[in-house]
Amino acid sequence: MMKAIGLDDAGLFRHYLAVQDSVSCEMSFANLFLWGLTSRNRFEESNTVLVVENQEDKCFFFPSGPFLPPEQLAEIGSCFYDVPDAYLERFPAAAELFSVEYTEDNDDYIYELDHLIALAGPRLRKKRAQIREFESAHPDAELGEITPDVLPEFSDFAARMFGHVEWTDSLQKEIDMWPGVLENLFRPELGLKTMTLRAGGKLIGFAICSELGQKCWDVHFEKVDPQFRGAPQFFVWKLAEKLSALGGRLMNREQDLGIPGLRHAKRSLDPAFMFRRSMLTRR
Repeated sequence: MMKAIGLDDAGLFRHYLAVQDSVSCEMSFANLFLWGLTSRNRFEESNTVLVVENQEDKCFFFPSGPFLPPEQLAEIGSCFYDVPDAYLERFPAAAELFSVEYTEDNDDYIYELDHLIALAGPRLRKKRAQIREFESAHPDAELGEITPDVLPEFSDFAARMFGHVEWTDSLQKEIDMWPGVLENLFRPELGLKTMTLRAGGKLIGFAICSELGQKCWDVHFEKVDPQFRGAPQFFVWKLAEKLSALGGRLMNREQDLGIPGLRHAKRSLDPAFMFRRSMLTRR
């Protein structure tokens, strides 16, 4: 019987998620729990896999655990999101039972941390001037973490940053689930790590991350005040250093959702590769 995802289910989820060792942002307990607060995600164990359904979209996430043959997948449901290329390559017969839909808007951007830290290559070398400009203008800039005592300041800053972003359905969903983020930010079950950036003592940026498979860290949320020139580039550079110090090798900056400005920003950071995902719908 399916039930809502609770914090006490973290261990069970991580057991199943580890089987595929995926870098997909959808294979994150933190994402499944936090977004599930508004999309009403629910789950159950079914034989050898863990099945999660997004009740809002009436579709299942690709099951966590070992790959199931298409026939068994069809017994679970008629719609599956986050289907990796590796599954379609292993089971080409899936296209006989399901229609396969793909759009690059849903690809995750995956970056090598060492590459971001070194600022190597023609794309990233251009970031150096922007970083130097920020360092020169703000020699007092300091990095930190989100702590309970700064939660009100952080909450106010995040609310202001939402106003700097072009409105989309996805943004509205993020705004709707944000109270759940604030309520659960320090829950150890989610394994969240944070970083903040201050200039002149003023909070001007933050990131919230958690670890996926293959030593890849997923950047769930990142906001940097665009009024501070060079701050976004400086922040990503320092975030890469922090995640590397935590033992990370890769960074997932999630999808661009087809938003032109977001796509340009993510491509300009020179991703190592894209995590492609498809949707299966029963014929």
